Amino acid sequence: MIDLIGWRLLSAACKTFVARRLRLRVEGLEHLPATGPLVIAARHYHHLYDGCILLATVPRPLQVMVGLDWVQDRRLRGLTDLLCRIGRWPAVLRRDHRGRLGRPGRRRTADLAEEGSRYMRHALRMTSDLMGEGRGLLVFPEGYPNIDPFYTPKTNDEDFLPFRNGFAKLVRLAQRRSHRPIAVVPAGLAYGRGSRYHVTLRFGAAHYLERGTDVTAFAAAIERQVRHLSGLVVAEPVAALAAVPVLA
Repeated sequence: MIDLIGWRLLSAACKTFVARRLRLRVEGLEHLPATGPLVIAARHYHHLYDGCILLATVPRPLQVMVGLDWVQDRRLRGLTDLLCRIGRWPAVLRRDHRGRLGRPGRRRTADLAEEGSRYMRHALRMTSDLMGEGRGLLVFPEGYPNIDPFYTPKTNDEDFLPFRNGFAKLVRLAQRRSHRPIAVVPAGLAYGRGSRYHVTLRFGAAHYLERGTDVTAFAAAIERQVRHLSGLVVAEPVAALAAVPVLA
């Protein structure tokens, strides 16, 4: 109940924020199922605007999977952890970059790996529970946005990272536990620069992970849809990042 109240308040705040900061066009809302477990797999362009746009637009409760590795202060991390738990936002730590957690000399590699595994286990339990309750979850399978004040491997507005298959593994696990099919809806974001960003959000038709389907192939198919919905024609994707996937 608390997380639903929080979603209503956050959604209202995001609508106000988006209306003031962006020029937004939305297409394909009819593809979002009104009820039942839902995973929205979206392009990640802006570290702040993407989530605000989706929370302002999706007309049903929506949790967001977030990466917390950018929070290095322990007190702030603890507060952020608490807020994520109250709002039931699954939190994970990314380990495949330079300049955030895990800098040489700061903490042992084994300690960092254990911390990341602990976050991942909790995130998997939380997302499975959410799917079992028929909730909606927003994920960014690229892992990193094009615009981020802390760190991103992307170098320009057109870069698009290959989708990690962790979200597909999550869907498979949740379907096994809940015995319910989960709709996976691709969401494209096309940004145009100006005095204010002009943004087009496009939803595609729902996909379902059938028994026996390879999760990597499924993730790649969703990636192609998101690229298309984002208006991107990319000859070669940015090289995949090695190490621990965001969601698996």
